[in-house]
Amino acid sequence: MANFLKLKWEAFRISRICPIMIIACLSLKAQAKNYPIDRLIEIKVHKVSVKDAFNIITKQTGIIFTYSNDQFDENRRVILTSHNYSLRKILDEILSNTRFVWDYNEGNIIVKPIENSILKSSKVGQHELEPADSLVTLSGIVKDENGKPLPGVSIVVNNTKYGTSTNQEGIFVLKNVPSQSYITISSIGFTSQQFRVGNSRGWQSFILKESVSILDGAVVEAYSITSKRYSTSSISTISSKEIEKKPVTNVLLAMQGEIPGVIIQQSSGVANAGISVQIRGLNSLRKGSDPLYVVDGVPYTSQLMQTVNPSLGVSGDPDKEFAMQGNPLSFINPADIESISLLKDADATSIYGSRAAAGAILITTKKGKSGPTRFGVNFQQGFSKVVRFVDLLNRDQYLEMRHEGKINANEAILPYDYDLNGTWDTTHSTDWQKTLLGGTANYSDLQLTTSGGTENTQFLIGAGYNKSTSVSLASLSDQRGSIHFNISNISQNKKFNIQLSGSYMVDQNLPTADDLATWALTLPPVAPAIYNKDGSLNWAPDSQGQSSWVNPLASTKRTGRNTTNNLISNLLVAYNLAKGLKIKSSFGYTNMQINEYRGTPFSSYSPEDKALNLDRVANYSNGSIRSFIIEPQISYDFIKGDHRVDALLGSTIQNNRNFQQAFKGTGYGADQLLEDIRSASSVQVLSTVASTYKYNALFGRINYRFKDRYIINVAARRDGTSRFGANNRFHNFSSIGASWIFSEEPFFLKILKDVSFGKLQASYGTTGSDQIGDYLYLNTYASYSPRVPYQGVIGLANRGIPNPYLQWESTTKMQSSLDLGFFDNRILLNATYFLHRSSNQLVNYTLPALAGFSSYTKNLPAKIQNTGWELSGNFQPVKKKIFSWKFNINFYVPKNKLLSFPGIETSPYYLNYFVGQAITSRRVYAFAGVDPQTGLYQFYDYKGNLTASPNYKTDIIRVINMAPSYTAGLSNTLNYKNFQLDVLLQINKQYVASLKYGNFLPGTMINQPATILNRWRKPGDVNDIQRMTSSYSGNETSQYFKVGASDGNYMNCTYLRIKNVSFSWGVPQAWCAKRKVQYARFYINTQNLYTFTNFVGADPETGYSATLPPLRTITFGIQIGL
Repeated sequence: MANFLKLKWEAFRISRICPIMIIACLSLKAQAKNYPIDRLIEIKVHKVSVKDAFNIITKQTGIIFTYSNDQFDENRRVILTSHNYSLRKILDEILSNTRFVWDYNEGNIIVKPIENSILKSSKVGQHELEPADSLVTLSGIVKDENGKPLPGVSIVVNNTKYGTSTNQEGIFVLKNVPSQSYITISSIGFTSQQFRVGNSRGWQSFILKESVSILDGAVVEAYSITSKRYSTSSISTISSKEIEKKPVTNVLLAMQGEIPGVIIQQSSGVANAGISVQIRGLNSLRKGSDPLYVVDGVPYTSQLMQTVNPSLGVSGDPDKEFAMQGNPLSFINPADIESISLLKDADATSIYGSRAAAGAILITTKKGKSGPTRFGVNFQQGFSKVVRFVDLLNRDQYLEMRHEGKINANEAILPYDYDLNGTWDTTHSTDWQKTLLGGTANYSDLQLTTSGGTENTQFLIGAGYNKSTSVSLASLSDQRGSIHFNISNISQNKKFNIQLSGSYMVDQNLPTADDLATWALTLPPVAPAIYNKDGSLNWAPDSQGQSSWVNPLASTKRTGRNTTNNLISNLLVAYNLAKGLKIKSSFGYTNMQINEYRGTPFSSYSPEDKALNLDRVANYSNGSIRSFIIEPQISYDFIKGDHRVDALLGSTIQNNRNFQQAFKGTGYGADQLLEDIRSASSVQVLSTVASTYKYNALFGRINYRFKDRYIINVAARRDGTSRFGANNRFHNFSSIGASWIFSEEPFFLKILKDVSFGKLQASYGTTGSDQIGDYLYLNTYASYSPRVPYQGVIGLANRGIPNPYLQWESTTKMQSSLDLGFFDNRILLNATYFLHRSSNQLVNYTLPALAGFSSYTKNLPAKIQNTGWELSGNFQPVKKKIFSWKFNINFYVPKNKLLSFPGIETSPYYLNYFVGQAITSRRVYAFAGVDPQTGLYQFYDYKGNLTASPNYKTDIIRVINMAPSYTAGLSNTLNYKNFQLDVLLQINKQYVASLKYGNFLPGTMINQPATILNRWRKPGDVNDIQRMTSSYSGNETSQYFKVGASDGNYMNCTYLRIKNVSFSWGVPQAWCAKRKVQYARFYINTQNLYTFTNFVGADPETGYSATLPPLRTITFGIQIGL
């Protein structure tokens, strides 16, 4: 593994990491000697109740007090003489002259009576009880910090197999407990706590504090909740705390750089742009590789439908058949999200079956908590700008290039050479990138919430509004309003539970025909001004009165409107039949309505086109993506001594229906009527889509835990889908995962005392995929309307060749991992290796023309392998009262390979895929630079000889893998008093097509990147760029396109992006209390702050494509809680 890291870890030099690690370790060692009980406490009041004194201590230290209200008088007034002393001394003073003592244990102080006990001092100075050796009955209730009873909490007598768990009311009874023993109270998502039993009498109340530990925090997995400590799966999470620091409108962008094992890239910087998500590589040659999205237990679409406004960029791999414009997660408010779990391995995903073959992303929205009604306001206002422009030629450099191109082509200046023949004013210059894309976009976001409830009923209601404008000259904007609610109730006897949640968003996006990025890169710097003096569009007519250019703002008049209404709802009903036995069912419904319009008004035409009286044209589309799901389940939880069993059996019934109609209208009487289809003199139906997808399954899972150190998880699922024929409609999937927490072994505790946590984990399982179109196994027909219908009847035409023998794609997943924790888990390290193999590939197989159809869907015996390493580390070097520092590192090295493809030499894919190479690879020419004598590009043939005319079949000898070689993220969080600074760095390395060799043919009437300044000018020159030409018929043209298909066109680009910086100041609690404010915070959030790269182009993430790059966004905000 060391050799592997030396080769792959290029972004992080060991010499830079070691000092950080040394400082962290020394800091942890130094702090290991400081006990919380010795902290200094500042109490500025002289006479105070015990309850208020405890509350002051809790606010300053986070320590929770536990005591019995029946025995201990918390309203007793005490006079304090020590106002700035250690917590130990203050506690002794508060409990002096009483029959109570205190006991500190892992963030908790238990106040207990002295009766029948012998008082002694522990090794760290806190008081403990040494009761007489007797058996007692321990009973009580376990609650969270909000006073809500916690069911299913484990209570175990230390060093024994004896224990119990709380019922649905949080109550437990444990008989015959030795009085000198300790008990451990634990529950997923809460910090485990130990208490000494003593001669306990009467009812006890225990408070569990929500865990802030990475190991013990709640982790949402399929159909349940676990923790990183006890999980047998590969699951990564981010919480609302990370999300709220990022001013984004799509929550997927908040995950960039935070999690290993996933590659997330946006295709454009426009609002609601497409986003591609790959979890542990691509498993399919041509079909969908999208993960399964689940929102509060309800599956959510991963792709939108066809759009009439194609300027948003695609979601997913653009080479795949199901990559559509835009991204559906743009219509979920990030402020409504509590956490996101990324499920990667078979143990985590197989229970979802075929839907999660490419992984799963579980989104959990915020829910209400018991307590007084609270109100929250969060408002931020800011701006966005393009981070980085391409270095293009200025006026003089451009004109020199044009004249040189004319000389090399031996061409005279022609009538249409407007930049050279005097038609355009070449004394002025325009930076078109700054003119068209250099504006400032406004960003506004307002979030309102109210929540609260009782022990039995909790609620939350949230509302949001967001508006963002464009950096371009076009008057564009995206506005969205949303509402989110959640209400839950549990009956008085704690048996019946019902929960209803829902989110609704209305989004109106105003895109244009294009985002002006193409114009900004290609317009000559001497092109005419956009506007005439009277404010009208300038078409710069030539001597014949014809327009000499296409005004870029003409496209902005071809405006559009996308209106999306998105509803996600879920009802959960549960009933406890007996202790540990529960039945429940969830009912989910989603409905996304999309209405689109794009118009071409008469005002967008050039003067000569207006003279032709061209028609006004408008395109319309209305569609819906609806789904419902019902999942009845029965679960059983069993705890006895060292044994814990969780079992689940359930079923899924799912129905998805997509519907869309697209129309085209012409012959409008005025531009103002374009949005009204009734005003068109002619209406044409462009397309109609109506499809239904049905899916059902039976699934089960058993999780067994022994001694909290040996864990095994087995899951199975039988899937049925409507996308395959009767013979292959059902398929079985299963997985097994196991973990061994070896740090809990007695022998290990004696060997390595500094290792506080250690776990080995492995999993194996199978999943499948049915991400293909509907009805492909059936003969399908579409309406056919010739110019003259036969007897006035519209006919039917066959849509393709059916294949009733289609089968599931199959993927086998294996992984193993090691977790290590040091210094009380202040350092947590993880190393994971995975191997996935996919077979029985579903593709659209190309057919000869005589077949009547271009292709049909079939299975191919190709096998794809994905392997990789995921490395992560969580560090807390400093953890003081007024200052703390923690940082996280993640590193991901994926590798994809086409293992086998029998018969590929005779298939239509023999030039697309290559056995032994990644399926994202491209075969290209071997670039050999510029011939010093001719000034033209040259290449190496398959024999290694120089040639100007490489053969496409034999000389594509170089392989370029377009997938990232590695990705990494580094996040830092520093707290000083009430100030907090968060910095997230994102690192990526991959081959990207660049503009290095020009933007189309250098020398023509198109501006070029500054790299072409290093060009060939005379025989003997050794330069990177070939000779300029103004002619499209010369050899320069063919050579230019060949270099675009060579390895010279691709840059092995590494970039480091300051992805996010967040700085906040929390108003002191004393100030808030005086003004009856629960909390207040001022903050600055930034996204895409700066990018360090050698890439020749606007941005390495969006690549060569002429689209708007990701924008830098800076916002200033205030958050208040009442």
